[in-house]
Amino acid sequence: MGIASLFRKVSQQQGTASPPHHYRERAVSEDWLFHGKDEVGREGWFVRIEVTGMYPRRYGPFATQADACELLEDFLHDLVEPFGNLERDLDRPEQTCVIEGVPRLEATPGE
Repeated sequence: MGIASLFRKVSQQQGTASPPHHYRERAVSEDWLFHGKDEVGREGWFVRIEVTGMYPRRYGPFATQADACELLEDFLHDLVEPFGNLERDLDRPEQTCVIEGVPRLEATPGE
């Protein structure tokens, strides 16, 4: 295999990779992404995930912060569809979904 064909093969492989998806709505917080040691002395990056109605979970250690963030993004990706389903199921006028702490966006008429 010549250099040119090797270069084309690598370029094709790089071109087919999908861009990373980011599902986080909030900035990274030290409360849920941190570097530390666990109970048995393993050191690395940890992700703490809390879901209403459940005990918090800590995952890790990961070798890099990027690896820990990847787990978080994968977890959030899996939540996108159920959240959408939940909002769709609240179709009665007396029920709605409000994202707390985010001001309501209002359209303004154009001139």
